[in-house]
Order: sequence, then structure tokens, then C-alpha cells
Amino acid sequence: MDLETERIQVEKVFEELQAEIKNIFSSKPIQIFISNNNIELSDIAEYAKVMEPLSKDNTIILF
Repeated sequence: MDLETERIQVEKVFEELQAEIKNIFSSKPIQIFISNNNIELSDIAEYAKVMEPLSKDNTIILF
């Protein structure tokens, strides 16, 4: 498998993960729970080859 094929597959998995996170966080039970408990949900992913401090340049907002 070449690098381009691997990149496309990783992007597809990431897009599916992002969609699933949105589905779960937007679900009625979760929305009721966070509303009743004054919770604000957010989710970010780091886009980097190695762990580094989060910044606007290396994060992706998932929710």
C-alpha cells in the first residue's frame, strides 16, 4: 500500500470518527444530561506528528 492510499484511508476513518462524535454528543440523552448538569461539551483533536502543546495551528475542532 502506498502512502497516498494510507493517507486516504486514515482521513476516511477520521471523518467517520468525527461524524460519530457529533452523533453521540448531539443525541437527546447526552443533550438532556448536559443541560441538567450545566455541562458544556467540546472535543478537539491534535494534528501533529509528535505530541506538542495545543495551538490553533495543530488542532481540529470535532465538536
